[in-house]
Amino acid sequence: MEKMMYFKPLCFTRYVMVTPKGNPAGISDIKDLARPGVRVILAPDASPPGGQAAIGLLKKAGVLEPAMNNTVIRGSCVQRTMEELIDGKGDVSVVEFRLTRMPLFRDRSEVIPIPAQYFPPPPLTFTIGVMKDARDRALADRYVDFILSEEGQSFFEQAGFIPAISDEGRQLVETLGVKDA
Repeated sequence: MEKMMYFKPLCFTRYVMVTPKGNPAGISDIKDLARPGVRVILAPDASPPGGQAAIGLLKKAGVLEPAMNNTVIRGSCVQRTMEELIDGKGDVSVVEFRLTRMPLFRDRSEVIPIPAQYFPPPPLTFTIGVMKDARDRALADRYVDFILSEEGQSFFEQAGFIPAISDEGRQLVETLGVKDA
């Protein structure tokens, strides 16, 4: 039995490589995680989408085995691994871009884009909707409308997400087949 009246695409996540400030190991490409001597920090046991998404990305890029061999810290929390990276305990990690925007980590690492071709398979999408048993349907609808407005979506953009209403977000909606229900 369906519990949602409807849902709509809200925002999307993206993955990046992060290095300590100054990028001392000269990381510029996902393939660098396989380079001998590069100290990789990962959180393969982190809750979704953190851990397994990064593993899927490395696999898709063809560097999973050598990157895992180069891994000096295998954590279970992406925030802790970010702290360890910033402290210089490794050369590079793969995280959701949104982590780099958190106040604790903002401007404390270098961010290197990863081409979307290596992104793990969906879900990269966050959605918003109204439940069938919403007490005040009109209020719930107004909230969804606000969150999907330019003002509402700007909060997600500032937090490091790709807003669904942006050009890139609209392209992802079409590419990933995320439709209003």
